[in-house]
Amino acid sequence: MKGKARYLLVSIIAILAMLMVASPAFATSTASGTYAAATSTSTANVTVATGNNGDTLSAYKVVNAALDTSANTLTYTFTDSFKAFQEQSSNSTYKSMTADDYCAMSTDSTDFKSLLGAYSAYLMAQSPIPNADYTSTTVTDGSATFTGMAMGQYVIIGTGNTTGAIVYQTVTAEVVPVAQGGTYVISPTYSVVMKTTTPTGEKTLDKGYTEDSYNNGTIDTASIGDTLTYTLHGTVPTYSENATNTTYYMGDVLSNGLTLKSTASEIAVYGYVEGADTSSTANGTKLTYGTDYTVTISGQKLYIDYKYANIKQYKTLTATYDVVLNDNAKIGTAEGNPNTYTLVWSNNPFNGGTSIDHPTKETHGYGNTGNEKIVYTYSLYINKYEEKNETDKLAGAVFAIYDNEACTGTPISTVTTDSNGYAAYTGLEKGTYYLKEVTAPTGY
Repeated sequence: MKGKARYLLVSIIAILAMLMVASPAFATSTASGTYAAATSTSTANVTVATGNNGDTLSAYKVVNAALDTSANTLTYTFTDSFKAFQEQSSNSTYKSMTADDYCAMSTDSTDFKSLLGAYSAYLMAQSPIPNADYTSTTVTDGSATFTGMAMGQYVIIGTGNTTGAIVYQTVTAEVVPVAQGGTYVISPTYSVVMKTTTPTGEKTLDKGYTEDSYNNGTIDTASIGDTLTYTLHGTVPTYSENATNTTYYMGDVLSNGLTLKSTASEIAVYGYVEGADTSSTANGTKLTYGTDYTVTISGQKLYIDYKYANIKQYKTLTATYDVVLNDNAKIGTAEGNPNTYTLVWSNNPFNGGTSIDHPTKETHGYGNTGNEKIVYTYSLYINKYEEKNETDKLAGAVFAIYDNEACTGTPISTVTTDSNGYAAYTGLEKGTYYLKEVTAPTGY
């Protein structure tokens, strides 16, 4: 009898083990808290770490997890929404996939990331967009919590706001029981981290100017007619596979005192991989105009639009072009001659298609960054008068302006005093200049 009982006990344990279906092969959610016995209606709270306040996260269920406590079995089936996605998909692998196949995929694989992206794009392309199973908004510490999530597998789609400008990569999360000691238990809380990127951008003035100290800082100065070389810098966001809206462009607005000298095809664009020194183009790869990027010039506005599929391997892009300080330049004013750079990108990558209409930095669903560079130019004034009588102004004096004390070589210009004894030359960069009177006033 004792031997038979032991044999029967072993058989029961073996059958129980066979009945219990293993948890999914991948686990993106980290469980915390004390496990408790799972039931068919068990739920859990899922906290998502993101890094930005006020963003919306939407969770769509992909796989239903059904626990039968009487039979001690856990089974997986696709949701109706995912089945509809399978039916319309042209990908034969997606069409024939089972829930168990899905659960067996590695979350680090390109195939899995492509599947998540394709399903996300499908959801966002519906009209109207289907309601998410759960939604949550990030708080000040950048986290969002989904409360009372039913058991299953989910895809979480993040939508950045214009203020935060974070780009979210789609992530999967699960609330599923695990087998412990011959029964299923579940954690009350889970956490998951969404990978994000926030592009950065700045403009630098590379040559053709003199820096001047002003208000404990420096300002850029130049003379009218000088050629100034600007370089736009921008880091590249990482979008989920199959993202539909990968808008990414550099926009620059020139003031009336600046004339774009470079043509569209002459604007040089380079891509740099992670860790490369962007101070030298020798460390980058020259991109192809018309293939990797296009340029639109409209009046004083310059746009450089990038094809994301061709630039996504780079960490940073630079675009370099020349302008000329022209006769419309503001002279000696606090306003100066600004050049305003804005880097714009989509932070709602599954909403619509890539835009070629250059959404502004205030447009919802787009992030932006950038800076402004201001060039100043000055005037030189001459007051010519009788040595013994300052009120006796002298007209007709001709002065040559030089940039060297010996007053040799070709002068910068010549000026002649008027009837008030005044002469001026406008549009000079900061510096020291020398005057040589080459023609005296009549009678002197």
